Amino acid sequence: PLQFADANELKKLLTPLVSRQGLIASYPPANTLILTDYQSNINRLVRIIKDIDVSIHDVRFSVVKLKYASSEKLASKLTQLLQAKVQGRRKLGKYQTMAKIVPIDRINVLVIVGTPNETRKIKELIKRLDVPTPTGKGNVHVYYLEHADAEELAKVLTDISGGKSAKAKGEKPIMASSVKIVADKATNSLVITADPSDYQTLLQVIKKLDIPRHQVFVEALLMEVSTDLEISLGVEWQSFNSASVSGKEGLVFGGSNASNIGRMTRLVHQGIAPALGEGLTLGIVGETISFAGMNFPSLSALIRAMRKRNDIRILSTPQLLTTDNEEATIIVGRNVPYATRIDEGTETTSRAIRTFDYKDVGVTLKIVPHINENRYVRMKITQEVTRLIPGIGDEELAPTTLKRSAETTVEIKDSYTIVIGGLIGDTLTYGRTSTPCLGDAPGLGWLFSVEDTTNRKTNLLIFISPHIITNPQEAKEFTREKKKYIDKLEEKSFEEMGSKWYMK
Repeated sequence: PLQFADANELKKLLTPLVSRQGLIASYPPANTLILTDYQSNINRLVRIIKDIDVSIHDVRFSVVKLKYASSEKLASKLTQLLQAKVQGRRKLGKYQTMAKIVPIDRINVLVIVGTPNETRKIKELIKRLDVPTPTGKGNVHVYYLEHADAEELAKVLTDISGGKSAKAKGEKPIMASSVKIVADKATNSLVITADPSDYQTLLQVIKKLDIPRHQVFVEALLMEVSTDLEISLGVEWQSFNSASVSGKEGLVFGGSNASNIGRMTRLVHQGIAPALGEGLTLGIVGETISFAGMNFPSLSALIRAMRKRNDIRILSTPQLLTTDNEEATIIVGRNVPYATRIDEGTETTSRAIRTFDYKDVGVTLKIVPHINENRYVRMKITQEVTRLIPGIGDEELAPTTLKRSAETTVEIKDSYTIVIGGLIGDTLTYGRTSTPCLGDAPGLGWLFSVEDTTNRKTNLLIFISPHIITNPQEAKEFTREKKKYIDKLEEKSFEEMGSKWYMK
């Protein structure tokens, strides 16, 4: 006899499970089922009837609070397990009811709807699964970088992990799951949300990118070499002095018209002077520099020697230390104010109101080095020299400036020197010399006076020498050599000061 289920309904449900020789009948007045079949099949049908013949009131709601696992993910996994169990029993011809599991993410709990027996089994399974994640097996990882910049590296890793670029192009992501990478600037670390397998893939990339970067120490010399073209009493003269740079290896490209600019730089390779064409002169030279008939072992020695010459004006001798592929900038000059607007005084005030802006005047040098494996340096060089031109325009309202700039990309061997020339500037000076009184006489004054015009041409030469520093030992040796050079300069300066004092 059945207690809760309807005999006729249960007969319809169990008829397909009876063998050909078996029989199942219902007796509604007593709400009873009559079974005739093999003993093994009868036992199976009885178990099914017991599972079905239960009171609806036996279905209960149970709430399980999770400590570690995600309610949504755990509910999905448990539902898959229950479905697999039910399907397996049905293949064996056994009937199996299935409880319902509902996740509530807001409070991270699971609601179980089922019989007491089902609920008890599910709770035992939850207890085994709701455990802390083993160390190193979670989805959130923190990696502290030693050399690379966290923000820059995060962008690279996001791209290769199937981030914005992959979505935009419609490509299949490299990673198996969704990966999120956030840079923490304060600690220079990466916070990565990824499955353990994806994290191991990213970890290999991070270790290859988080390496010490080489550095480049750049010595530069910016100097103006001048030639005066004088016209006096119809006599014109000009002088030319050649300069050369030589070393173990050399290369010349570009050029300039030396006959028009006076003093000009000439680059030669062990005595071979190629013809220079029009335009900018640019050359890569060796370790030894020859200039004005003298040889200099380094750029520092050339700088010291040129300071004593009157026909050469050293504008700046900047020294920069920068990282590979990072821009280094040095600015030597002043900020000149000039009026952009003047409001005249009104009836209430007689004082004019002026609005000023500022213009940088001086030397600006920008260098972006790139080091290759053979200790060659490719440099993107941007050079700008700006200066005020006196006597032209209103210096307060609209100062006139002379600007000379050069931008180029070159490749040079470690510790070799490159020179850029051909940045020409002109300064015209008018003068008059006369005999007192007689020079001002009407009609005859020109016999006792001389008028001359001086055209002062200056050629801006830029010498640049990069030194590669790949490890702390090289940095230590380079610092020691620089210190020795400075000590020698100080010693020589004291000797010169002592000799001058003795002569007095």
